[in-house]
Amino acid sequence: MTQKNEKDQEYVSDSFVNTLLEQYEAAQIRARKLGESRKEAYIKALQETTNFSSEYRKAILSFYDQAKQANRDVFSQYQNRNTAEPISEEKQAFRTQLRDVTSRWENLMLTPLRSSFNIMERLEKTAVENSQAYLDYQQKQRAELSETTNEYMKYTLEAQRKILRRVEDSYKVLVKK
Repeated sequence: MTQKNEKDQEYVSDSFVNTLLEQYEAAQIRARKLGESRKEAYIKALQETTNFSSEYRKAILSFYDQAKQANRDVFSQYQNRNTAEPISEEKQAFRTQLRDVTSRWENLMLTPLRSSFNIMERLEKTAVENSQAYLDYQQKQRAELSETTNEYMKYTLEAQRKILRRVEDSYKVLVKK
């Protein structure tokens, strides 16, 4: 009957232990939310950076294409200026060869740029995927650690509660005498 009476009793120390437990749980929830929001912000910033880089590369390629088109326009205007005089087959063949060589030269000059851009895109994509995988792994590890920590806190608080109840009971015995 004394065991039942002890469990039914209100201990002053219980409110202290319960307050500590509630504060710990609230801090843990805040930390979890903060971690999730930081993860989302990091991934968003990484994606925005890769999008910006992609747009920047597209702008550079567009600038190059515009310069190439301007060169073609100047060349065609030069050819059209001389259309009043008859064009021999040799000149026509030379112009065709010049156009072909120019086109190949432009493609040859553009190849390293495009290759570099492709490598950059693949690296950025890999970086985003690796970052996401790492953050997921980290979140999983935190969840496992949180479970262990919660069990530890549960046992620690229960031990603390028992110690404080014994101290409180010993004071009650001293006060009753």
